[in-house]
Amino acid sequence: MFKAKQLDKLVQAGIISASQKEQILNFDNKNTGFVSRLITLLGVFTIGVGIISIVASNWDNISDTIKLIVMFAMLFGCGIGAGMYHQKGMFDKCEKLLVVMFLLVAAAIGLIIQVYQLSGGKWYSVLAIWFLVTAPLLFVSGKNCVAYFWVPVFLVWCDCLMWDFRYHYRYTGSYMDLVGFYLFYDMLLFAGFALLGKVIKYYFPKQALGKALIKYSLFAVYFCLAVYIISAWSWKYSYRLIIATAILVVSGFAYKHFGAYVLVRRNVKFGGLVVVMFYVNLADNIGLMRSGFGLILSGIGLLVLVKFWSKFVHVLSGEKKNA
Repeated sequence: MFKAKQLDKLVQAGIISASQKEQILNFDNKNTGFVSRLITLLGVFTIGVGIISIVASNWDNISDTIKLIVMFAMLFGCGIGAGMYHQKGMFDKCEKLLVVMFLLVAAAIGLIIQVYQLSGGKWYSVLAIWFLVTAPLLFVSGKNCVAYFWVPVFLVWCDCLMWDFRYHYRYTGSYMDLVGFYLFYDMLLFAGFALLGKVIKYYFPKQALGKALIKYSLFAVYFCLAVYIISAWSWKYSYRLIIATAILVVSGFAYKHFGAYVLVRRNVKFGGLVVVMFYVNLADNIGLMRSGFGLILSGIGLLVLVKFWSKFVHVLSGEKKNA
């Protein structure tokens, strides 16, 4: 921590300039400000835990009317506070209150269900109510961090709806074939949402909805793809590796066309996973996994694959190292 009087002496001695003094003080204030914010956050968290503990211990003694009044008072308070911060141009504080309001809406839905003993329907219908009620929050603030909370809820609801729809579809194959069937359509679903996010980002570049939709949808696509590849654990399911390879090749060319070289390299890494799984299936099919000598040959083969695949990755992605 620097003292202003000490810095004044350095300015008078000609060691630093007055502007450098201000820069040092600003830097020092930012560092100490971080510690203050951390302690403040800890204090607020402690108070919040205390309030929750008191409410939880007396929950049965609080009337339903009081519960609802307090909950809606908190919602209205967050809304009014966010509006005031928005008018004053304090968008960071506005955004924080909007996120709190988004989470409080979920708590309010749960409270209403408990108070009025509502039941029936699908459990994920609650998610639909949540993201529909909070959808207007996406267009309130400029930064819109709410989108990064709202999009996962929307995607989970869509996936649950699709899984429930496919559950009633009469599929006569084995359980593992059914899982592969579900995962494949999940990849198509999330890829479609990633394209939708790209369109939203193109027409509304200032909104965070498109960016969040692309980010979470691509994560879901590659997560499903990883499970799809790993689930091809025997020669019987090797056809999935061919499908996964086709997906990686087609999407890789599309990424390269649009200059998304980070995603190209990600595809290459997943291609390595496909190669490893194919080799494991082949080795198991010809009996290399059933004897000590065969296991040694399999291990050597995997090491050779890793060595040559790493060189292939460097050659393929070397032209865009700065991407």
